[in-house]
Amino acid sequence: MGGIHRVAMMWRRIFLALVVVMVAVTAFRYLRQPGGSSEPPSSTVPAPASAPSPPAPTASAESVQQGLSTATHEAELVLEALQTRNMAALAAHVHPVKGLRFSPYIHVDPKRSVVLQPRELSTALEDPKPRMWGSEDGTGDPIVRSFASYFARFVYDRNFLAASERRVNQFGGKSTSKPNVREIYPDATVIEAHVPGTKPEYGGLDWASLLLVFERYESRWYLVALVHDQWTI
Repeated sequence: MGGIHRVAMMWRRIFLALVVVMVAVTAFRYLRQPGGSSEPPSSTVPAPASAPSPPAPTASAESVQQGLSTATHEAELVLEALQTRNMAALAAHVHPVKGLRFSPYIHVDPKRSVVLQPRELSTALEDPKPRMWGSEDGTGDPIVRSFASYFARFVYDRNFLAASERRVNQFGGKSTSKPNVREIYPDATVIEAHVPGTKPEYGGLDWASLLLVFERYESRWYLVALVHDQWTI
């Protein structure tokens, strides 16, 4: 009996050892499978997407329109000063640094055209001194006139204040002269007052336009040029 008992005990230990081995092998195979783990799977939370960078600020259509409206209002005040020949009022709208350029034709000559500072305008109509303002269209003769004479011929030779035709940043195209205002003042706002021809014998060619050229300086629109336009040969 003693021998049988020892043999039974030995087989029992062998059986338990085999069970332990089988369990270990099964666990090892499970751990080697993809995704196999002895720990419970953890939930993956995606990282929050970074917020897009705000767009670069641009001038809104509303702000551009407000700027044009302001320049248009300044143009109205300038035309009122010209209509009443109030040079002191005109000087208040002139660019304090660049002054006011006068051009008898729409093709501006930056070397020969006259530029007056605001302080010079106040008494300009009373100044008899002749100045060289440019060259006559067709003949090429020099335009030598006093300020008052030039003003009457090449600035306010029509009632531009009452002109029904106004254009903003659109000008030229009526005469044979090529406009170059944009080349000289690329960032300007240009207000054109146009008076159509009235004399039938001239076939409508007695029209005239006045261009008021404004530039922005220290948050305000200032007049930098008065450019006369008419039919040219």
